[in-house]
Amino acid sequence: TSVEFVFPFHQVTLEAVPSVLSGNGTSTATLTATVTDVYSQPIQAGTIVTFTTSLGVLSPVSGGTPGTVVLPLGTSAGGVVAALLTAGLEPGTAVVTATTGDQSATVQVHFVASVYLPLVVRSF
Repeated sequence: TSVEFVFPFHQVTLEAVPSVLSGNGTSTATLTATVTDVYSQPIQAGTIVTFTTSLGVLSPVSGGTPGTVVLPLGTSAGGVVAALLTAGLEPGTAVVTATTGDQSATVQVHFVASVYLPLVVRSF
């Protein structure tokens, strides 16, 4: 006979830095999700946190499958996982969600149009 203690997820918070990106297809924001249990303790290593977005492209900070980031085993990450959001080429607002278990958090990242002004050099 074995007993398994399962601690439900209590809270997910999500932050995007920066929250405004140039809509140039290369600008990135770092998305940081913090997940704690009902006792406000960090989630255990290996817990899967899934990121989704309505605009732009998500990728892991280093390696892994795009859209899914696994808290590395054996780290002192404190229940924190991160992903990158790359802006698209069109202006708009990305609604990004981080989900684990039945808990989620949402943040908005705004993509603004890039304006390039010509440089005119005249000699006098």
